[in-house]
Amino acid sequence: SGCSQLMPCVYDTADCRYDAYDCISVVPGGSCQIKCKPPYAGDSVVASCSVTNDRPDGLNLFQGLPTCVITSCADPWPVPSGYVKVDSKWQCDANYTDGGLGVTKTCIPSSDGACTASSELSGCQRESPCLPLVLADQCWLNTTQCTGMYPGQRCSVPCRSGWQGEPGYAVCPVGNVDGEAAMVLYPPQCDCEEPFPVPPEYMWNKDDKKWYCADGYAGSAAKTCMPGPNCTTVPSLVGCYAPVPCEVAPWEDRGSSQGYLVGTLRFGSAKVGDMISEADVTSYSVFFADADCTPRGEPLETLRKKNISSACCRDNVYSVDLSLAIPEGAVRLMIAANTPRGRSPDGGVIELADLLGQFQDRIEFEFKIQGIEYNSLMAAPTVLHSVEVALRTAIADEAGEDITPAHVDVTLSAGSVKVDVRISPPFGTDVAQVHYRLQRNPSAISAAVRKEVMAADGVDSVSSGPISIQGITEPKLISRTRVHVASFAEPSTRPRAWQVLIALHTVLIMGIR
Repeated sequence: SGCSQLMPCVYDTADCRYDAYDCISVVPGGSCQIKCKPPYAGDSVVASCSVTNDRPDGLNLFQGLPTCVITSCADPWPVPSGYVKVDSKWQCDANYTDGGLGVTKTCIPSSDGACTASSELSGCQRESPCLPLVLADQCWLNTTQCTGMYPGQRCSVPCRSGWQGEPGYAVCPVGNVDGEAAMVLYPPQCDCEEPFPVPPEYMWNKDDKKWYCADGYAGSAAKTCMPGPNCTTVPSLVGCYAPVPCEVAPWEDRGSSQGYLVGTLRFGSAKVGDMISEADVTSYSVFFADADCTPRGEPLETLRKKNISSACCRDNVYSVDLSLAIPEGAVRLMIAANTPRGRSPDGGVIELADLLGQFQDRIEFEFKIQGIEYNSLMAAPTVLHSVEVALRTAIADEAGEDITPAHVDVTLSAGSVKVDVRISPPFGTDVAQVHYRLQRNPSAISAAVRKEVMAADGVDSVSSGPISIQGITEPKLISRTRVHVASFAEPSTRPRAWQVLIALHTVLIMGIR
């Protein structure tokens, strides 16, 4: 006893996943392979039979059974929505996307243990359009074309009316499946339109399509787009200014008279905008100018710039002595900066009226107003004011276009109402011409004054009868000319010889009288 019969190991399985044909009969000490059976696939395992095996079920499965996965199965039927087979490969149908990952076909073993499998496709999703493009903070873009865009589609995004630039675009991302996804914007570079009309300080260069300072102006031109109502824009140009002296010192008079100017003019360096800068200035010209700042004749003096750098304005950087007659039509002295591109259209100004107004001739005459009670008029300030305005207006209209009511002064006194008139024409006015106009037609003055006075507010309340104008005297031209003595030397307190002679002559005449 103690001995047993050796026998082969026998292994067989009904599981359709395994191919165990090699292990049907394994002699003691031998081994075999268990593999996956198609349509399953996986690694194989080795089983062994002991050299002393005396049992038919003695096969040792030390590695266990192989892991087998089904790898082939029939295509699904019916084909699910969103999939299509092209050249033996599954892919997403139109309006579906796999997100770049491809389509996967999965074989699913039968749940009842049978060696069959069904198939399932995955990876495709229905594409969804992006949300309409809405840009609350970029109203200068026109987004009306960007509605209902499907994945991969793009729409044009031009600049709105009033702006200019090449159109941009927006794209709905390829493969988008999110109904709340926003479009990707590639915006245009919108600029406001060019300003029109062009301000006089600027000029457009057609060659390089840039703005520059116009002739006579200084600085650096730049266009800005100011926001307007309803997402409009207001283009404007900035950076160019007429260079003008930062300050003009008070005129130093040395004996000016009517029609002749003698003194010293001093002024500071050019101011460009808010900064003192002579970068674009080459020189300064001093000249007489009319009321429109148009030069009257050639420059009186031209001074080269001194290139003095200072952040503060000094009114004595430049000076020029003048002794010359004033040309007809000149009403001011003007200092203009010259630039490489011409003379500045603006400049420092001294009004000749401020210097020589004391020498301007005037016109005087008088008349009476009958039919107005003087004391009643003086007791009614409102009516008095209306009558004075009426008088000044009527007289100014008759004196000519250079005379305004501000140039007419009236003084009222008793005697019915006596009116003393003094007309002080503005500097530069031809006083002789005004005098002639008033002198030639006194009846026209009477008629005009009567009409205006009768129309004055409240005049009826101070009236004592029919209003008439009587006793207009002949207008007198009062000359205020002073003898001119041109000298830039300091005045002497000692009388000169000719002054002594004139004084003696005056004494003798007075003695004779």
